[in-house]
Amino acid sequence: MLKQDFYGLPRSIQDRFIESSQAAAAPAPLAAAPHPQRHSMFWGLGSLVCGLSWAGFTSVGFGDLDSNFALGSLVHRGIHVLFAGGSSFFALKAYALSWAVGHVPYGSGDYLFPAGVVSAKGAELIFFDAKNLDSIEAQGVVLRLVFQGGKVFTFSCPSPENAQKVVVEFKKGRDKWSGLSSSDSLERARLNPLVESGVPNPLAPTQAHLRPQFVGSVAFISLVSVLGLALGLGVSTLRDVMSRKALYKAAISSNTVESYRAYLERGGERNEVQNLLLPRAELDEVVRVGSVEAIESFRSKNPHLEIGGEVQNALRTGLLGELEKAKKVGTLTALKELPQRFKAHELIAVELATARQAVFKKALESFQKEASETKGPELLAFIQQLLTYAQAHGPKVELRIVHEFPQDPRRLDKIVSKSRKYYMGRKSLPTQYFLGEKSRKREEALLKKVQIRLQRAFPKDILEFGIGALPEKENAEPSVSKLPTLTLYHREKLSGGFVGGKPKAMYLGAAILMKGSAEIPGKAPSSFKVIWNAWRSPNFSVLSDSKKDMPDVYEDMMGGVFDKFGTIYLEHWFQKP
Repeated sequence: MLKQDFYGLPRSIQDRFIESSQAAAAPAPLAAAPHPQRHSMFWGLGSLVCGLSWAGFTSVGFGDLDSNFALGSLVHRGIHVLFAGGSSFFALKAYALSWAVGHVPYGSGDYLFPAGVVSAKGAELIFFDAKNLDSIEAQGVVLRLVFQGGKVFTFSCPSPENAQKVVVEFKKGRDKWSGLSSSDSLERARLNPLVESGVPNPLAPTQAHLRPQFVGSVAFISLVSVLGLALGLGVSTLRDVMSRKALYKAAISSNTVESYRAYLERGGERNEVQNLLLPRAELDEVVRVGSVEAIESFRSKNPHLEIGGEVQNALRTGLLGELEKAKKVGTLTALKELPQRFKAHELIAVELATARQAVFKKALESFQKEASETKGPELLAFIQQLLTYAQAHGPKVELRIVHEFPQDPRRLDKIVSKSRKYYMGRKSLPTQYFLGEKSRKREEALLKKVQIRLQRAFPKDILEFGIGALPEKENAEPSVSKLPTLTLYHREKLSGGFVGGKPKAMYLGAAILMKGSAEIPGKAPSSFKVIWNAWRSPNFSVLSDSKKDMPDVYEDMMGGVFDKFGTIYLEHWFQKP
């Protein structure tokens, strides 16, 4: 086996081999088998593997909201450049080899000459001498040669006959080749194209064929570097652009706070995500909680959001839901708590006011069902005014009582004390039973009775009836009240001289006047009034009980009066007092 570089051979041998390989000069090849471009295929395969690896690296984290590799870093760009450079190197190397083979002036392959086999691999020529042949045989159309060392060559012939003919001719040529000496240059040259004939052609060029070169080493490395940078940076940039779009699509598809935050964390740059979509998703999440407080907190923490209108609509919807809950409770207190709980209650101010009016209307309708028909128009007119006032100023209504005693208590007591026959000491003095502590107790009981019944007719958050201070003394001018006021009056006028009992004593009777009126601040006194009077004289049968005494007679005289008036007063309010 002899290896030779085609471009290192003399010009005459170069030309002879070119012509012989093309069967244009002796010796013509007995058979030929072209070579597949394995070397260029190897480098091409390397480029393909590198490109596939590059594609795999490019796909890592692509459009993945959960991946830190969704968008490339500077390191990633460097890796892209390396992959691009590697792919370019392998591809250019494969092309360079293929180009070089294509520019050799003969075809790469195995050529069977009488002197042996020339294996042309690009510019490399390897001569296998026929002298070293172990065997040659024709197997159908295939010609098979085995050289010492185990090297095997196969050639395809047009037909079995042709294969047999080639075997015969080769053997003849081999025998002749084996018998020639080195001095038989011309004969040797007729059997081997790589042997000098010894007969120069004075007209033939002497300068050897120059080796074709795709590019120089420096240019090759420069080209690989430029392609690596251009393709690597270009692909990494394009990949990031497309990944951003995929990230945006994934975030939109998920439409969650987490997906939008992940989009921004991965380097997403679309302003609508930051300014619209993420706040909107956060708002939806807050709304799903179902808490108005949460929406209010969200608005206070994000006062300048572009979705301010949506936040306000969500807040209003939530407030309307809370309003419906309060309306189901059916109390004014439940409605009053809404402005206290929520700062944004002004968003439902109209609905809240309507709901409040509905509660007051319901209270009026409820009262109308049990209201007395005796004072119907006047009473209902007063209640309507009272509810209107309460709606604007609050529910408190004051119940108070005024005590008029027009007579001089000392003169009345003196009348009884002058009767020496019937004067039984201090217990006979009558005014003590109509004034002071005894009167206050009757007044308090009366006010309490009226308060309890009135309050039963109205919720406290609509009308709250409270008892004012009792009179400090008789005939005191009542103070001007800042609240709606229900005023009860009682007046006692003592007269007569009733003698009876055992022992006999003098008692005074009482003409009693009681009345009720109503006033609302800023309004004229209501026409709703209740007036009742009675005459009360001593009932001596009380003393039939030996345990009873003079105070019991007066208590009997007055004790039922206040309770009676309370009933009469409430009958003017209710069908069932």
